[in-house]
Amino acid sequence: MFPWEQWIPNGAEAEFQASSHGSRVSIKKRIEETCVEGFKKRTKNRVAKPTRALDVMVRIDEDYCTISIDTSGEILHKRGTRALSSDAPIRETIASALLFWMITKNEDANAGARFVKQTPKAITLVDPMMGAGTFFLEAAHLGENVSGRDFAFEQFPRFQRERDAKVAAEVEATLIASGSDEATPEALLSHQSRLRNPFAKFIGLDSDPKAVRTTEGNLKPLIGQHEIEAIQGDIFKVEPLAAKSSDNARWILANPPYGERLRIEGPLKDYYESLFAACERFAEPERACFILPETAKPTSLKAPREWKFDDSLKFQNGGIPVVALMFVRK
Repeated sequence: MFPWEQWIPNGAEAEFQASSHGSRVSIKKRIEETCVEGFKKRTKNRVAKPTRALDVMVRIDEDYCTISIDTSGEILHKRGTRALSSDAPIRETIASALLFWMITKNEDANAGARFVKQTPKAITLVDPMMGAGTFFLEAAHLGENVSGRDFAFEQFPRFQRERDAKVAAEVEATLIASGSDEATPEALLSHQSRLRNPFAKFIGLDSDPKAVRTTEGNLKPLIGQHEIEAIQGDIFKVEPLAAKSSDNARWILANPPYGERLRIEGPLKDYYESLFAACERFAEPERACFILPETAKPTSLKAPREWKFDDSLKFQNGGIPVVALMFVRK
């Protein structure tokens, strides 16, 4: 009998999902019922404690049975820092990756230095369509290796927090010392004593008052650590920002509608070109990055004359093929 008590915590429930291929044991519902019966029999004398049910996958392939227990819990792109959400939000992990990409562009290939942007200027990050403020949250925690969530494996009886944290730290330190590509960007960033978070101020816009309230709620823990402005306004109509000081740079990072889940009027090309012009008028950014449908080409989009195309990065956002186009000031 499978030793469930070694993997499922005292009092926890298990939710079984079964699959079968090339086996005489082929009725999924019956496989799941059998697993439930065996689980209850093995754990019947345990004292119940309120814990989240763990997902268990039972896969039968011919004569082999594989039991997999979910170690993550909630899907991994949910990092636990964003309490409130909005329509068509950007995933936290994608937001973080784009910020690293913008910061590290043109860095040398050294494993430690490539995650560090040496800039004498403090950066004001501007999001003209801020939604839930995800870019700001990720920028604020850049390099801190912060996680505000729990993981399913932390419920396992085999898990010992202090011991396992020590082992993880030792492995991370070894990878950093060796300059390995397997070290996480956050760990490499934290390892650089010369690093400071370059983002000093956040300015967000959204025409939807609900989105403004959502961003304010998400950014509330950051008050006092960063200067924050959440403005209800339309990027195409709002008054320009005041002139920036010589020791401050403005970057724009935006995830505008793709014309699918959030509809826009008129051709996408016209909309994006108008957005570029509005962002230049509003902020005069030194660097600007926009997430657009994969079909968007920098050569076919008219950018402000003050900008030049710098680089692109293709990925998927919510299953939609997209491209991040980055422009820099001439």
